[in-house]
Parts: sequence; structure tokens; C-alpha cells
Amino acid sequence: MSATTIRPCGAADLPALFSIVNDAAQAYKGVIPADCWHEPYMPLEQLKREIGEGIAFWGYQSGSTLVGMMGIQDAGRSASSAMPTCRAPSAAKVSARCC
Repeated sequence: MSATTIRPCGAADLPALFSIVNDAAQAYKGVIPADCWHEPYMPLEQLKREIGEGIAFWGYQSGSTLVGMMGIQDAGRSASSAMPTCRAPSAAKVSARCC
């Protein structure tokens, strides 16, 4: 059994964050209206922009692999969070309970 950790993500995690969010989006392909769907679903520049606008990402790490993420943004008197996102279980070989 490998150790799991929830930790803040940094610049070195950007490739994994990009991969996780776009892998997870595949579950909604065909559900998201065709005029809203594009590949990749979240371009790298958009992810960088969101980080620049103050979204802090936290990651769920299993062993040495980042398999899930959640974005949190300070909204003044409260915090706003994005939906937790995980890689597809077949990609990371973890259960859907990772998020």
C-alpha cells in the first residue's frame, strides 16, 4: 500500500495539473455541448491564467503520483473552490474515492 498525501501544488506540478484536468474532462465529452467542447478542454495558458488570478491548487498524491486536485480561491469574506478533479481510474489505477 502506498502513502497518500494532500499537499499544496507548485510550479513543478503544472504538467500534472494540466493532465489531470484534461483527463477528467473526458468523462464529460458528449455531455458538454459540442460548441463548448475543445481539445484540450482547459488549455495550459488558461490554467496558468487561473493560477495567476489567485487560484491555489491542492493535490492528492498517491505514492509519487499526483492523481487529484482541487482549486481554492480567496473570495474576500469566503473561499470559493472548484470541483475536485481526479484522473480516470484506469489512468492512475486508483479508486474514484481519491476526490
